[in-house]
Amino acid sequence: MDKEREFNSSLKLIAKSSFIVFIGLFFSKILSYIYRIIIAREFGPEAYGLFSLAIMLSGWVGVIAAFGLSDGLLRYISVLRGSKENNKINYLFRRSFFFLFFTGLIGGVLLFISSSFIANNIFREPELKLFLQLFSIAMPFDIAVVAFMSPLRAYEKIGWRSFISNILVNVLNLGFILLFIASGLGIVSIPLSYTVGIFFVFLTAVFVLKKQVPEIFKKSDYKGKNLFRNVLSYSWPLIFAEIIWRIFKWTDSFFIGYFETVADVGFYNAAFPIALLLTFSSDLFMQMFVPLINKEYSKNNIEVVKNLSQQVGKWLFFTNLPILILLFLFPEGFLNILFGKEFIVAADSLRILTIGVLFLSFGGVSTRLLGMLGKSKKILFDVTATAIINLILNILLIPKYGITGAAVATSFSFIVLSLILIIQVYMETKIIPIRRKNLNILIAVIISSSVLLLVKPLIAITPLSLILLSIFFLAFYTLLVFIFKGFDRNDFMIFRTFLRKG
Repeated sequence: MDKEREFNSSLKLIAKSSFIVFIGLFFSKILSYIYRIIIAREFGPEAYGLFSLAIMLSGWVGVIAAFGLSDGLLRYISVLRGSKENNKINYLFRRSFFFLFFTGLIGGVLLFISSSFIANNIFREPELKLFLQLFSIAMPFDIAVVAFMSPLRAYEKIGWRSFISNILVNVLNLGFILLFIASGLGIVSIPLSYTVGIFFVFLTAVFVLKKQVPEIFKKSDYKGKNLFRNVLSYSWPLIFAEIIWRIFKWTDSFFIGYFETVADVGFYNAAFPIALLLTFSSDLFMQMFVPLINKEYSKNNIEVVKNLSQQVGKWLFFTNLPILILLFLFPEGFLNILFGKEFIVAADSLRILTIGVLFLSFGGVSTRLLGMLGKSKKILFDVTATAIINLILNILLIPKYGITGAAVATSFSFIVLSLILIIQVYMETKIIPIRRKNLNILIAVIISSSVLLLVKPLIAITPLSLILLSIFFLAFYTLLVFIFKGFDRNDFMIFRTFLRKG
């Protein structure tokens, strides 16, 4: 009975935190897409490709400069709060800020110096140089923001952290690019809006932390040398995992830029963010799922961990399947609505990527379960192995099949990674994050998809008709899930919780 009570309580926490995170992520996605759409529609696929390459390259440098300190600071500040060692927190915060600003400055200088070589010799795109140079100016401030975001999380100021990292950054980018375009700055509006936006995010992060956690800015008389070393010792191995994941994520764009054209990079990076809509629900549920399974595992409540994993797995299944169907059946429509007719050439890539990203979203539960078990080296090995597979496939497929080959390489690697993670978790815990109710949901999506296929030829696909068709499909699908009893008592408990709250 106690375990069932804990399970119900944990589900409610996941749901409530997911609702809070949903607000931030929803506006983040909307604003981020509008920003990208403005770049693509105003300046074309070539400029959008330059922007994507600059994001990729500065991201690779930035992850090294950040030194993995985001997780390290979160962990140590949380622990020190528990033991009420505020003097050490103040010391750690100051040391981390100066360290991160310094490493960000070095990273920015290196990117600035190498920008000409990268633009002219690797990608053969001289205009890329300006993008990289402006991005390099922003890097010290971008990296230093870590020193402010981690304490906000550690002090449970999740709302403020979500506002800054999800909403403010995108509002600023969007506002500045519209201002610079209206001022007639041309293509320089893209990197300049990104750079100026980061600077104001940095200033806001300083202001918010000072208002919300003023005690963290107090001077410290702590003289120990081991604390910061311990944080670095804990953090630096995380660099490798993050670097490999970034390489994994951006390998396709890099080799498209190397083998094909910058316009092809733009086409591909219109399809990829749309496919990543399938990770939206995973981002929602994982905020509380991770700390809860760690807490229950520490109490040896394996059955609670199993039930939580299966319930979250079912929620992912329920939310992601209909999105997959819509993107798979109407890729041209979504690409046209969001980015314009030029980008419809990426329709096949979008179809292929949605399948891979679907598997990746399911594999996220298994990744967290392996992390719960302390199998970080196993995760690192899995990601490294599949990143190498991805690298080889991109080199083999892109010269022959272009962006479609890149999509096949990436999706295949995502599927392999997810299956490996699921198998490893089952071998370690006998947990598979699937419920029997998933079969009921599958039947509902098959029937509703069949109706959609019958209706599709009868309707001319316009922005309005696609929106109305999507609403009809989602409503019919949800109704069928109810009819076929795809929801269980846990789902209804969550529904009632929200209704009472409302």
